Amino acid sequence: MQSWMKPAEALLLKLSLHSSSINKLMSPVPLFKDENGNILSIQDISSIYVLSRAQIECYLTLYYFILSPSNDDEGEFKHLLYQLSGLSNRQNYYCTMPESIAKKQQEASDIARLRQQISNNVWYQNLPSEDRRKVDKVNPPSRLLGWERIIESTRFKETHLAPSWKLYSNHAHSEFIGTIQFTGYLSDNTGLKKTLYHTLELTIMIMCVTITELLNLFPVIADAYEALVSIKDRTYVCYWTHVGLKEGLH
Repeated sequence: MQSWMKPAEALLLKLSLHSSSINKLMSPVPLFKDENGNILSIQDISSIYVLSRAQIECYLTLYYFILSPSNDDEGEFKHLLYQLSGLSNRQNYYCTMPESIAKKQQEASDIARLRQQISNNVWYQNLPSEDRRKVDKVNPPSRLLGWERIIESTRFKETHLAPSWKLYSNHAHSEFIGTIQFTGYLSDNTGLKKTLYHTLELTIMIMCVTITELLNLFPVIADAYEALVSIKDRTYVCYWTHVGLKEGLH
């Protein structure tokens, strides 16, 4: 594994934890008892939407930094910019503790080193001038593409990620829209069940596609995968990968 691929382990763990949490949140939360002693329960759809958005963005981060690079120069550039962006933004933090001040000074040296490494990177040198200007900013972005552009660049069918990501993002960003959606689900049990089913389906699809893409990226793990995973589960992964990916990409 190349050094620029090191974030993959943490991203995969986050992706797995998001997926597991979404699954657990599918269990209804008891709210109160009515006069007949019946318990009224409902799924925490707001938390499910927030976690589902986080899962999608975690997958997109994994795709952009680990799965999509066409060569080591591109992968190294993206990894360097990922680090540079995070450390540069942290320079704006106010700190008073001696150890925090020392860490901030050390990170300023790291930033200078990262900028030098980026300037020597072949992929960076071949970028359009507009993109190079973005990288050269005091606080550069961590990615040269926004979420929607990354979604378009993935191997997923167009109907899967974008509509769901927009739905979850609108719910998270707008309290007004989120409240309207939540209130609607309180009185529309069928609509609630449909959106829960769709969310769970997408969660499964993302995990299965990720497994398939990792097998394609690291063929050396294929034997261990076949030895450790049952034929039933491997068939399950193949099915959902076929459902999720564009024709000819699975």
